[in-house]
Amino acid sequence: MKVFNTHVMIFLVTLFLFNGCGCNNTSYSVSPSGTTASSLQYDGIYQSQVINDGGAPFWQYVRFYEDGTVISVSSTGTPAEISIWFKKENIANGTFAHGQFEINDSQLIFTTTSANGTVDYVGTFQDEVLTLNSHSNINDVSATRTYTFVQISED
Repeated sequence: MKVFNTHVMIFLVTLFLFNGCGCNNTSYSVSPSGTTASSLQYDGIYQSQVINDGGAPFWQYVRFYEDGTVISVSSTGTPAEISIWFKKENIANGTFAHGQFEINDSQLIFTTTSANGTVDYVGTFQDEVLTLNSHSNINDVSATRTYTFVQISED
């Protein structure tokens, strides 16, 4: 447990130094309309392709809701395929990780939790692109990924 706490502390200090102090910690909400250049989008899914060494590529997906909920999952499915079940209403099923996001000084910060453990994220968003630094507390792997927004219809 002590090693885990040390890793978390090192990660948080690194993020603090890498991203600036954000000393005023001003929280603000973003417009749900999705019309401004720096708005977080709520009417779709952000996706990032992940290519494993020797393995088949898959997608990392993140979805945000206006109430502050965030969900994430890895899948080989397309946005249209996963949009059937990748919804806030299905959090109780335990199929994907979830948490709450906040925006402080134009930084997007959240932690998602699944049955396997937690992953911490810090990043930025501009237009329809997210850049997220993540650290898995499950396998101690850190990564930086760019996610592109894909609008989906809620039929």
